[in-house]
Amino acid sequence: MHFDFINTIGIIFVLTTIFATLSVFIKQPFFIGYILSGIILGPYFLNIIKNHTFIEELSHIGIILLLFLAGLTLHPQKLKENVSKIIIPFLIYSSSLFFISFLLFAFFFKYSYSISLILSSITIFSSTILVVKMLPTIELHQKKLGSYIISFLILQDIVAIIIISFISSISNIKTIFYKTFPLFILLITIAYLFEKFILSKSFIKIENYPELLFNIGIGWSFILAIIAKKIGLSYEIGAFTAGVILATNPISFYISEKLKPLRDFFLLLFFFALGVQTNLILLKEKFMYICLFLLIILILKPIIFRLSFRISNINLDIIKEMSIRVDQMSEFGILIAITAYNKNLINEEIYNLISLTIIISFILSSYLTSFKYPSPISPIEELKME
Repeated sequence: MHFDFINTIGIIFVLTTIFATLSVFIKQPFFIGYILSGIILGPYFLNIIKNHTFIEELSHIGIILLLFLAGLTLHPQKLKENVSKIIIPFLIYSSSLFFISFLLFAFFFKYSYSISLILSSITIFSSTILVVKMLPTIELHQKKLGSYIISFLILQDIVAIIIISFISSISNIKTIFYKTFPLFILLITIAYLFEKFILSKSFIKIENYPELLFNIGIGWSFILAIIAKKIGLSYEIGAFTAGVILATNPISFYISEKLKPLRDFFLLLFFFALGVQTNLILLKEKFMYICLFLLIILILKPIIFRLSFRISNINLDIIKEMSIRVDQMSEFGILIAITAYNKNLINEEIYNLISLTIIISFILSSYLTSFKYPSPISPIEELKME
């Protein structure tokens, strides 16, 4: 077991390094190399990586750290102001338009009522992981664009969790509103008081011990992530909450800078895991379906997004850039598809079709963003910004 684990990680890092380097040389976003490595080592090509589930679980740590770091950049007051601007355009306008548009698309291809509802629900969401990863640090820390996008994505994640709970069991939706959310408000209150009266004072005492500050930061994010999961939400929302609560502390910037290499280590595994899940056989069989679905998403989503957010007081240039950065599908779509598959609402082919479409949307969206706007992974030197 120990030997297999070391071999697996070693093979992954050797191949991802080679392909990521080649991607940079030919001026492509480097994470494309990570996905390509997963495809090559995955079950539909060389079939070298056997324990797919373990790699996917390990890669989830990167998502938790990513959301924790995003929360560290967002002061609670700023989050409150941004959500108030975003909640009506998102919940009432853009989500409704996305849902109806893709419901008609699914009906046109004669999918069943349940499959059509699942497909339509999935199109509402954008990828928290990809969008945050492609935002320069200065956008997260100092610009309105970053705070608007993070607020928008967190609001989406909450809605996604409600949908997943609803699919799992109709009775769970009552649990979400009457038990989970009240417990979550209690968690936020206790966490805020703990940070204010205990954690912040501890930071002052140990400010000369960087390693300890680093460890406490990671521990804090995982404690709230685990508790949030236990009460029916997600690791991501718990980690994000941990970051937001800590954002008012002067130590937040130091922790966010030190955590980036660890975050990137696990995010590499996330993109690699996406490649492993890519079903090349289905891609060949359903190529036209996938192309049409992606074309509608990449064209229609930015248009609907711009129209919906014109009612807010957000600057038009910010809305235009946001609409391009969030035009992909979401990793939450895969979770919704898994839940629906386990409940026999969709078959294996539809599940694989959804997963493959989401993965390809990640790739296409990264190209659109990295060649048009500043990004840490942009292959254009003038747009490359950490």
